[in-house]
Amino acid sequence: MAPNEKEAAVVRWMFSEAASGRKPSEIAEAANARGCRTKAPVGGPWSARQVLATLRNPVHVGMLKDGRSFRLGCHLTIVSHELFDAAGSALAKRRTRHAKSVRYGPMWPLKGRLECGTCRRPLSPHSTRHGNKVYRYYRCRATAGGRSPCGYQVPAGLLENAVAAQLPNRTRDDIISQSIRQLVDHVVYDPTSGRVEIEWLSLDE
Repeated sequence: MAPNEKEAAVVRWMFSEAASGRKPSEIAEAANARGCRTKAPVGGPWSARQVLATLRNPVHVGMLKDGRSFRLGCHLTIVSHELFDAAGSALAKRRTRHAKSVRYGPMWPLKGRLECGTCRRPLSPHSTRHGNKVYRYYRCRATAGGRSPCGYQVPAGLLENAVAAQLPNRTRDDIISQSIRQLVDHVVYDPTSGRVEIEWLSLDE
């Protein structure tokens, strides 16, 4: 299914603005000044909360909700995985600076909790830098058991948003603050189907 190009252009612009460091409130204000409106049939002005929801939605990189998990969809992606992750990293840095918990650098809230759905070995953190931007990934690189690693990598923000989307009454702030580690036992990512399956420690709180 092809996206509405006018709406897709607005979404891509929002991700680019977020990746460059603009606040969701500033993006909402700029979008309204440009005459942009939220998706029909509502079609109202943008708020910071709506911008955040857009930036956290993995549907924009080809994922679909499937029960309590996510999988790859058949629809076209609106933004690249790199841009999706860059926007998520920029939001995370802003949040951690505000909380004064981490002064700089990417966080890895799912480190030690991720498992490859193909080989059942851990996914390890990996980052690359392009200019002043850091792109985060989780990689299947383990060689335990004498077998070659699967070798793929998936944007960290994509998996973290997929997990956050399944947290009742919580937001991606729980991922950023790493309180997710008190809730999730482990996460299995299947690179073939794109499915993200989660085993919880507790969802009672």
